[in-house]
Amino acid sequence: DKFTFNLRDTLFLPIVSNDTSYCPDAHVSKLENIAVGHGFVHNNWAALVLPTFFKGNVGFTYDMTNGHQTKTTSVELTVKLDQTYCDAHFKLTPDSITREYGPSITLSLNSILTNDLYAADFVNFQSFEISQDLHNQYLTVEKFGNEIRINPAGPKGTGSFSYKLCTSSGKCETAKVYVKIQ
Repeated sequence: DKFTFNLRDTLFLPIVSNDTSYCPDAHVSKLENIAVGHGFVHNNWAALVLPTFFKGNVGFTYDMTNGHQTKTTSVELTVKLDQTYCDAHFKLTPDSITREYGPSITLSLNSILTNDLYAADFVNFQSFEISQDLHNQYLTVEKFGNEIRINPAGPKGTGSFSYKLCTSSGKCETAKVYVKIQ
């Protein structure tokens, strides 16, 4: 069988549609040996629940029974991602950070990107850029590899900076990070 779906995390597959010649009263009784994610059976459809933005090969076996005999069959799928879907759902979200004062505060790039929606395979992490807000005199911000260094001007205050990230196809988003030092 070959199936094409819009990207979603649950795929409902009509796996017995070409197997009912085996027995018109047959039904799927269980899914097993699922390589990625998990699955369940609903009205002779296999429901395969995959991780968000999963791409790659996945397989499982299922038992088809008519009450008298059982036949086990395997299914292999190749899940592909369409770049246009990933671009359409790519979204950066503002962050708020509160920290104790220190002459330099270091954040990992991942801590900034945690609440953003992206497919890692389609994001160009080399495109990550920081821009200093022009009206902000309290913070200076620098990127060093996978870290961001925030240098506050004093022991208490607030400031912000923006960052930009692009997909491998060139769609870019920006988001702001609000920083409070106490």
